This record gives sequence, C-alpha cells and structure tokens, in this order.
Amino acid sequence: MKTALLNSLSGVALLAVIPLMSSCGNGNATQDSSIAFETYQTGQFYTLTGSAADYQRDTDLSFYDSVSIVMPTRLGDIDITALKDSITDMAFEATNVQAIVPTINRWLTKTANEQGYKARLTSGNPETASGFCYLNGYVVYLSGDMLVYCVKTDVYNPGAAHGMYDKRYINFYMPDNNTGQVVTLSDIFTPQGLKKLPELIAEQTSNMSDMIGPTEVDGLPDNNNFFISSEGKIVMAYQPYEIASYAQGIINVPFEPYELVELMTPLGIKIFNLEDFYVTDDVTSEPTPDNFTSRQ
Repeated sequence: MKTALLNSLSGVALLAVIPLMSSCGNGNATQDSSIAFETYQTGQFYTLTGSAADYQRDTDLSFYDSVSIVMPTRLGDIDITALKDSITDMAFEATNVQAIVPTINRWLTKTANEQGYKARLTSGNPETASGFCYLNGYVVYLSGDMLVYCVKTDVYNPGAAHGMYDKRYINFYMPDNNTGQVVTLSDIFTPQGLKKLPELIAEQTSNMSDMIGPTEVDGLPDNNNFFISSEGKIVMAYQPYEIASYAQGIINVPFEPYELVELMTPLGIKIFNLEDFYVTDDVTSEPTPDNFTSRQ
C-alpha cells in the first residue's frame, strides 16, 4: 500500500532565474539570484471501514485526501532551513524533515484515519467522496527581501453540517543575500505593542463593518496569524468563527505599517523601512520605539 502512495506522488523541480527587487524592506535592490521550488501533488481515495452501519448506509463512507504543495529549495545563497521547517510543521506537523514524500504519505493516512474509522486505500471519484481534506501550500508573495507563504486547508468531515477551511501564513524576511529568518508578530512588535494591538484591530474591524459585518475582537489571531501583503501592509488574518460567524469567512484586517510604528521593535521598523518616518530628539542615539518623536 505504501508503494502505491509513493508511486502516485511526484516532485517536479521548477527552476527560475529572476531579478528580485526589494519592496518593503531596507529599500535596496537585492542582487539577481536564482530560485528553485519543488511541487508535490497527490490525491488518495479511502474507504472508511465499518462506517456503513453507523450511518445506516448500504456501503461504507469514503474520504478523499489531496496535497498540492510548493516547497522552496533555493533562494540564492540564503539558508532556508527555517522556512522549510516552518512549512512542513504548519502543513504536516513535522519538523526536521529529510524526505518530503514519506512525510506527505504519513499525513494522508493520518488524516483519513482521524475520521474515526480504519481508512482503507481504494479507488473512486473524488467528486463523490463522503468527505474530503484538501491541503495546499503556495507562495503568496515574493520580493527581494520577503517571501510570504500560505498553507490552506479545506476539510469536510462526513455528516457535518458544513466544511471548514483556514489559511495560515509564514513570513520569511531576507535582508541580504546571505541571511533569512521567519518573522513573527513578536519579532515585529514590542511586548507592549502586542498588548495594544487587539484594541487597534477591534477599532479597525469596526471601521470595516460595512464590508465584513459585525465582529468581536478580544485578542490577536490564533497562532498570531498574519501576513505582509504585496503592497507592504500588515494583515491580521482571522479564521472562520474566530471573531465572526462562519458565513463571514476568513477576515483579513490590514494596517499600513506607519500606523503601527510606535508599537514596533527595531527589526519591525527595519523590515518596513520606517527609519525615516520618525526622528529622535537626540540625533546621536539609535532609533528605538522608546525615543521616537513623530515627524509632523
């Protein structure tokens, strides 16, 4: 059975050489670099053994599992180990992955078995499956100093009133040709800034109510989920049910970085090229959130 899984899953290397220009970082163009990705795609159809009796059916339920994931393999000379670990952890709950194919195969089997029955690999039409799980991993945005990655999951459990979906993001900052790091909200904002953010998000969603409907914000997005958009905005991403009804879907709350600069760490200020937006009273001191004075 494992052989069947492996034979059906392919990795296709996509190599591109493009000029990567900085758009939201330190403002300097990065030297042209080659980038490479591998794409893995597979789908497996399962029979949920023993489910027929529970659902008063003549035949057992079926479940379709699908994976389509783009894995970065090279971004110039940058060490992307942390980026790849973050992707596999977010997508498959696995770190230190040496071989992606066995990791995907284990995830497929695990997801199918989580339906509460022993999943038996069979064949069938995905469109007729009683339930499904689609996992997609893809690059949302790539510039000279930032790569934003999304892991999107769509799940429908057999017999459920409706499906569930989410989008989770990874933001990988590349300030030069040799270094890169995954940045989180706690990297961009000070501890005091993180405490202040929910109040500002609640105010922003209130201003957006005509478009997104009523919301109840009492904290940061689960798992501090956010992304940096191609326009350079900071976008807080809330999943269905987090701050609103299921029907309202995923709610993205955008901010211009300068609106939040007083809450930022020096790294956050550097990422968004905001060093000149605020000036210090003491021209000899290093700019920090504590000694900023607003430039009118």
